[in-house]
Amino acid sequence: MDDHINMDIKDVVKREKDFHEDYYKRAFLSHCNFNFQVPPVWIDKAKNPTQKPLDYWEYAFYLLGNLEGKNIVEIGCGDGWITTCLASAGANVFALDVSLNACILTREKLKAHGLSASVVSVMDAHSMAFANNKFDAVFIAGVLHHLNISQVSNEFYRILKNGGLVVCYEPLKYGPVMWTIRQIWLRLNGMKEYNSTEDEDPLEEKDFEPLNDIFRKAHRRRFNFIAKTNRLRNRFGHLASFLRWIDYLILSLFPFLRRYCTCIVCRYEK
Repeated sequence: MDDHINMDIKDVVKREKDFHEDYYKRAFLSHCNFNFQVPPVWIDKAKNPTQKPLDYWEYAFYLLGNLEGKNIVEIGCGDGWITTCLASAGANVFALDVSLNACILTREKLKAHGLSASVVSVMDAHSMAFANNKFDAVFIAGVLHHLNISQVSNEFYRILKNGGLVVCYEPLKYGPVMWTIRQIWLRLNGMKEYNSTEDEDPLEEKDFEPLNDIFRKAHRRRFNFIAKTNRLRNRFGHLASFLRWIDYLILSLFPFLRRYCTCIVCRYEK
């Protein structure tokens, strides 16, 4: 990779770091208010994902398979709720983030659940301080669209054992119809768009080409045609379950509608 591209990546990483240091400094106080607890239902679903999960997050854990004793790198640990789920499921977690405050929050969340991780460290995913062929899986939860996918694809491949997995879920770029529906839905519910950094952007199918090129097996499934259940107060309540079943039935009967889905879950095998 030439110096110009390297410089561009360093600039992006610095902006991401600055944004998330402030974000997770403020988040620490709100998580402290509920003693850094992860809802038990989330931990249970991470440990025992169903055979036909209807939620994209649960499906990602289903694709990871049995985590007991597995060495898992988590890219972008954030507030630590996924780190906690991975550790609860028996994984040896190597969690990293560009934000020190995110790592501090992750450690507190693990501690509150009586858990630990092998590593919780400030690290740039574009250049990881890990040995070659070391890990069973890399897990990325909504972070890939913050990264230079070409460079991190090579890093993922380098640190994974033969047969190792990359599992991720990511937001997809909205078309004009779904964008309009989203704006109406947010307005009706008195909600706002997520805070975002200047460098992040939802992905398109072509953005996954670097991963497709380097890994020998790929599997992808789209979610969230109408079921944006991650924005509901109770993600695994009756309303959320109903919306996900509607999604499942619609997309099973009319698979061409998957092009309008707004989330994708991927698994790549080395």
